[in-house]
Amino acid sequence: ESLQAQPQQDAGGEDSTQTEQTRRPFSYQQPIPDDLWVRCPSCSGVMFRDDFERAHQVCTLCHHHFRINAWERIWLVADEGSFEEVDSSIRARNPIDFEGYEDKVHRLQAETGLSDAIVTGRARVEGVACLIGAMDSRFIMGSMGAAVGERVVRLFELGTAEKLPVILFTVSGGARMQEGIVSLMQMASTSAAVAKHAVAGQLYISFMTDPTTGGVTASFASLGDIILSEPGSIIGFAGRRVIEGTISEKLPDDFQRAEFQESHGFLDAIVSRSRIKSTLGSLLAFHYPDQTSDSHAAQTMNRAKQRSLEENQTARVLRSTEDLSTRVKASDSLDLIRAKGRPNIIDYLPLIFDDYIELKGDRLYGEDAAIWGGLGLLNGEPVTIIAERKGRNLEENNQCNFGMPHPEGYRKAMRLMRQAEKFGRPVLSFIDTSGAYCGV
Repeated sequence: ESLQAQPQQDAGGEDSTQTEQTRRPFSYQQPIPDDLWVRCPSCSGVMFRDDFERAHQVCTLCHHHFRINAWERIWLVADEGSFEEVDSSIRARNPIDFEGYEDKVHRLQAETGLSDAIVTGRARVEGVACLIGAMDSRFIMGSMGAAVGERVVRLFELGTAEKLPVILFTVSGGARMQEGIVSLMQMASTSAAVAKHAVAGQLYISFMTDPTTGGVTASFASLGDIILSEPGSIIGFAGRRVIEGTISEKLPDDFQRAEFQESHGFLDAIVSRSRIKSTLGSLLAFHYPDQTSDSHAAQTMNRAKQRSLEENQTARVLRSTEDLSTRVKASDSLDLIRAKGRPNIIDYLPLIFDDYIELKGDRLYGEDAAIWGGLGLLNGEPVTIIAERKGRNLEENNQCNFGMPHPEGYRKAMRLMRQAEKFGRPVLSFIDTSGAYCGV
């Protein structure tokens, strides 16, 4: 209701507005504009729009990540003024004469300012030259037709020719049904382009956002050397209702969410929006150290300083075991090995490496916490890290199965070794285990 008082006639026929204004001194204030507030669809909380925008359109209460468009993605990660769009002239056609399709495309082009559901181009991320593609859900739900597929193919061909990494932000409902079999053919063509880019030894980072489904998931989105996602993103092929109807079973509440996919080995990491640029900058620096900018090096040093706080605890643990380590009796060595508070790989990482990032999953079945895998910088040189991990207490040991790897842990190690071979990185292995898990 409007808070403005309406002129009224009292019983004697006189205007009583002044009396009403005196009785309600704030009655003539304008109502608060609706666009000052944002309501979160996840927690139903209300926040100021300015706070919401400063948080990169993430709920300040429950951290729900709202969907953002392609240009917002690019502005979020690309260095200022570095993005240069390519292939924007490639437009959708109507290969099967689908009724009303051309009108719909023209209308969406006018409404969104996009020529199709993806924006591609050259850019720099923390000083490293790369190619970026960002899909947009506003354009027929980011569906992949011939134009989208052709732009993806050309992006990877450009990366192969110019020896550049490719970063793709995906959001899609799948293949575009208005183009029939032509849209399905893009799954094969994009996958072939990714394979040629990989053979050329270049990096491909796939960043899945909400939702990434259908033919896009089944093709180039799942072929990255490194696959990342935002929290809570839906990632899958067929929809939840379709699967439940097919198998006649109720699926878990978190089914197809990013967290579910990470626990089942299909994601390297879940990255919140505030950390996307720094994470991509670190990954590019690990693979292209010669191009790393001074600003990224400074950020790496800052992270190292922050992690020095973690070293204090590790140092105390190390000092507590120094006396034991100087003894020569076998029983004393055994006490040292079994000491509950002795350091594990998580303690050693900040002591050894300037920067590091964990990469998870075997891409087939699951994530095994008994194997810690990832990338690190050792005196400025990128290395692949594979380590067996134990816990310091019962809870941690249960999480990492007391340092006894499952098959998925070994598959993760093999996957990271193959990546190290592809990019010419040395592999550092840290062994700390009582043996493989014998329960399977």
